[in-house]
Amino acid sequence: MAANPENALILWNRDPQAVEALLRKALSRIDGEGPFPSASPLKLDLEISLALAIMYQRRLDEARDLIRSVLKSHPDHESALWCDAQLSFYRGEGWPGVWDQLEHRWGAEYSGARPFDAGRVWDGSPLNGRSVLLAGEGGLGDQIMFIRFAPLLKAAGAGRLTVSADAGLIPFLQTMPGVDAFVSKIPGSNEPGGEAAFDTGVPMLSAPACLRTTLSTLPAEVPYLAVPRAFVEAARERMRTTMRKTDKPTLNVGLCWRANKKFRSVPLEIFRPLADIPGVRLFGLGEESVIEEECAAFPMTSLGGRDILSSAGAVAALDLVIAPDTMMVHLAGSLGRPVWLVLHYLADWRWPFTGETTPWYPTARLFRRESADWESVTRKLVEELTAKASAARPRRDSQ
Repeated sequence: MAANPENALILWNRDPQAVEALLRKALSRIDGEGPFPSASPLKLDLEISLALAIMYQRRLDEARDLIRSVLKSHPDHESALWCDAQLSFYRGEGWPGVWDQLEHRWGAEYSGARPFDAGRVWDGSPLNGRSVLLAGEGGLGDQIMFIRFAPLLKAAGAGRLTVSADAGLIPFLQTMPGVDAFVSKIPGSNEPGGEAAFDTGVPMLSAPACLRTTLSTLPAEVPYLAVPRAFVEAARERMRTTMRKTDKPTLNVGLCWRANKKFRSVPLEIFRPLADIPGVRLFGLGEESVIEEECAAFPMTSLGGRDILSSAGAVAALDLVIAPDTMMVHLAGSLGRPVWLVLHYLADWRWPFTGETTPWYPTARLFRRESADWESVTRKLVEELTAKASAARPRRDSQ
């Protein structure tokens, strides 16, 4: 069984206890008279997978003890180091040291391959006007989340600041102040003049470590990105033209249920009771061609986007966005729009275990699944959205 964090999370969503039992049974055979030597790579793989399965049940101390045992005998094992790094985030260990551990993501290929040679990463020395590349990595949401560090690199003394990002995302990211140029691929040694294109670089998820970011210095002011008004008005017009004469909405609420990584998606059905709340009108968010059929079979109207700016315009036009851990959350958060983040029992390392808020996005609220089903999350969403709609009604009625 591969010690891959994403595979382990998929298995957790199905039945983490059963996975743990299978792993323990396999390890018992190896420690007994099974066919594999006790120091085999297979045993290491199983031990790391067991630590992950335990971690995904939030038994953090037990997972830490196991993974530290592995690292005692194999201190450079990449998968073990990545598991230990995630545990440090989940356990709330101190910034900026915890960000140094995030560098072990490269061995696990958590956010893809290194964007450039490790020797070219900024070492924290005075920049003194050197040209800097802030290199996009991971998914679209990661790039939206970590573009916030661009102005800090300028403030640290960067001369020309270039940002690389997914081509389709650049029209939105280019509203970030302080960036001199955007490129859709990283200048490299295989391109003419590529080596001179930047003096030093920072992969986006390395920015907090390079800048020695703490919770008190995290750039969390919102909005830090913007969407052209024409796209917001276009979304509002779509909302108006699909409104029935009997509709008297108090709140226009966008729902996203699909995530690019399937284990982060949530069942659309958990949102069905929201349609019965008086004054609430639901709109589907996501890639238009993907969500149309599901929207048609659900009590909501599609507000799906064709590109990043139409999606951002839809988010900006709504009163509230409700979504799992996907790009829509980062769109809403970066635009300073209210967003309710629906999380699985064990969410990604960047979201805390407790509390309803996150330092990354002041306008976000966290709703966690605390049991084997989504019933408690649905109940909480209905309760909170009912109260929000009721509070908004007098304001709308007076307009």
